[in-house]
Amino acid sequence: MLAAKSCFADKPSESIDIPAGAPKDKTTVTVGRTDPSTSGGHTSDISELVPHPDRDLVMARLAQPATTITPVALSSQAPVTGEQLTIAGYGRTSTGWGPVKLHTAAVTVGTIAATGFDIAAKSPSDTTACKGDAGAPALRTENGKPALVALGSRSWQDHCLDANAAKAGAYDTRTDDIRGWIGTHILRRLAVSQTASADFTSDGVGDLVVKDAAAGDLLLSAGNKGGSFSVPKKLTGGWDFTETTAGDFTGDGKPDLTARNASGDLLLWIGEGSGNFSRVTPGS
Repeated sequence: MLAAKSCFADKPSESIDIPAGAPKDKTTVTVGRTDPSTSGGHTSDISELVPHPDRDLVMARLAQPATTITPVALSSQAPVTGEQLTIAGYGRTSTGWGPVKLHTAAVTVGTIAATGFDIAAKSPSDTTACKGDAGAPALRTENGKPALVALGSRSWQDHCLDANAAKAGAYDTRTDDIRGWIGTHILRRLAVSQTASADFTSDGVGDLVVKDAAAGDLLLSAGNKGGSFSVPKKLTGGWDFTETTAGDFTGDGKPDLTARNASGDLLLWIGEGSGNFSRVTPGS
């Protein structure tokens, strides 16, 4: 899970630096539920924090993986001044101290820096972000689905209840350009039982296919120049594969995969050169 470092800092107005490792206080996270007063979703303690060195951003490892919740995609497209994003959070609004249900607002991207950017309410009379919205995702729609562009960092509290702020807008931390940092740390913390490597994405950089020993999934993590890896993409789910091997078994110049399932069958995935595969059974 991605969050703001300031959520875990003792005095975020003075410093947002936090140590890596287990959180100082017992911390519980709930995902897949828009109303905390209801049931459903997935709840877990946080077992480990991995703070980003120069951004208000931290990766939080769940003690119990949320295997039934589909995560939002990480956008690789940089924000553009003037574009509209949607932020979602549980913080204060112009009329309520602590809303029970998730609420959203449309915002416009302002000045963009290397690690973040300003946001403003689409309408001057609307609330953008308030206390309680640190870590709130800023989303755009890509290919018909939401994609994460940034996380809420700080707000000037304009139009927030009882804030009496003289300054409008807020500031978000970019996530579009740190996909390699995120993916590499995910790989390091997976219980991997086997790997296969080849340039599955045809970009001249080696990629990894790993087996998540806990979930039984085969995952593809594309390599980036400099030795980092993208966020793993699930190739298969819940199957007990062994003996995963990469090679150009079809002679088309694109690496393929073979693996044996729990029944002892040897299966072939034909690589398309884009990180995608079509599965066939050898000999069929």
